[in-house]
Amino acid sequence: FRRCHLWSLDFLGDTAAAYVRVENQRMPERPDAVFEDCVLVSPQAALKSTNYGLTPYTWTSLKRCHLINLNFTQPGMMGAEHGSPPEGIVISVQRGDRMKVSFEDCGLVGYKVFGVMVEKETARDIQYSTQGDCWAYLQFKSEVPQGFRRRGDWPVELFQHLMPAAPTGR
Repeated sequence: FRRCHLWSLDFLGDTAAAYVRVENQRMPERPDAVFEDCVLVSPQAALKSTNYGLTPYTWTSLKRCHLINLNFTQPGMMGAEHGSPPEGIVISVQRGDRMKVSFEDCGLVGYKVFGVMVEKETARDIQYSTQGDCWAYLQFKSEVPQGFRRRGDWPVELFQHLMPAAPTGR
């Protein structure tokens, strides 16, 4: 995918801006999906893989992408009917060890970077690599994974990336 804007803005639940699911029986030797110069925006997850009860392996590569979770809800702040903190900007539904993500010059915004919906304790097993300038603007209590730099100020310029491309005239 090149120069794409993927948004899932109006629904909390089983949703993501990009949901990559491939039925690999082991981790592939190259990425299953490559996103370049893309913006992925959702209230729940910018990037998601695997599915409930399924444990395929998936590798996604992100180059010069912006991944944005719009939900910064803190635990215990709102009732369940109003939402809760998302599992992460990048999530594996079932297990963390089945997901690999390569980041190159990417910016991430949200409550926390990685998470798993079902076997939550396996979030630490998500494989990832960073290259270039990878930063994260996170809820202040959330840990910034190694390879990312914490962005301390609100990324104002990010709103320019949220704008859809201007239509090309005829």
